Amino acid sequence: MRFDGARAGWRETPRPGCTLDQRDWLTRGGSLTAHLARLGSVSVRVTREA
Repeated sequence: MRFDGARAGWRETPRPGCTLDQRDWLTRGGSLTAHLARLGSVSVRVTREA
């Protein structure tokens, strides 16, 4: 799933088409970076900043 924060805007709840896994990650409390670090080596690429 690609997310374009510059165009989509922020939402209170995930879009209806999200899978259960996507919904879990999007609504999980705490730092996303900390949760990703638990998975092991993670690479994040910024494609564009608004």
